[in-house]
Amino acid sequence: MIPSVGFCCPSLEGTWSSSIQKFETFNKRWANVDNKAWSFMVQTQGHEVIMFKGNTEMIIVTPEIEIKIGDRKIKRQSKEERINIDILGCTDKSIVLKYERNGKVKINQGKALD
Repeated sequence: MIPSVGFCCPSLEGTWSSSIQKFETFNKRWANVDNKAWSFMVQTQGHEVIMFKGNTEMIIVTPEIEIKIGDRKIKRQSKEERINIDILGCTDKSIVLKYERNGKVKINQGKALD
């Protein structure tokens, strides 16, 4: 039997925080959204904390935040999501994860910070 790829990759164990600065830097360069959408997006980013439990589960914790839409303020409730992950592959600089969130299968690549 061939061992799971995840066992060959380094452990993801740990806690990671979302970064509004990295979100803005990336999306100002690549996203093509109007000002209203941008206003909403920057209010909702930079709040999540992601905890990895070994290489099989991630827990995404989102605190309650208040979002301003026009003249209205709306509270987005806090939530905690437990998501099973599969590691599809890795190098010494990156890792590729597959998981299901909000009913959709997602594949994401994470890169090591320089």
